[in-house]
Amino acid sequence: MNRIRCVLMPLIGIVSLLGMAVACTVISPARKTTAPTVVAISSEKAIQLATQECRKPHLVLIGEPKATKATLTSLAEADKMVSEKGEHTSYSQPMNTTVWLVQIDGLFQRVGGPPLANGSEPTPSPPWAGVCLAIVDANKGDVLVIRNQPK
Repeated sequence: MNRIRCVLMPLIGIVSLLGMAVACTVISPARKTTAPTVVAISSEKAIQLATQECRKPHLVLIGEPKATKATLTSLAEADKMVSEKGEHTSYSQPMNTTVWLVQIDGLFQRVGGPPLANGSEPTPSPPWAGVCLAIVDANKGDVLVIRNQPK
């Protein structure tokens, strides 16, 4: 009986180890999932805020936008998209702040500006198709930057 125990105990141990080894190789590693970013400002609200800012002088959005799009990203990434080459920008928020990068396509017109040398008001420019890019803080709703570009 002791001989059987002496043979069975190591055998049971070996089988257990083999079973664990097989189980560890069969179980797939956990997939990395990212939790959705929770923000206080919806994409629709960000578009609304950006549209209001794109209507302010001196470069004015005329009528309703032709198309709008909002992308959730970091301030650092959004800044790369709106800044001109060689331009240095600074923000009071950290560069990892979650923001909406809003793109508004529409008709724009240059209106107003400083008085001309003769004291008269400048004549509005003819409208042109363009894009207004805005960075909107996704938690506070502050419009951090507005950039207009010809289309």
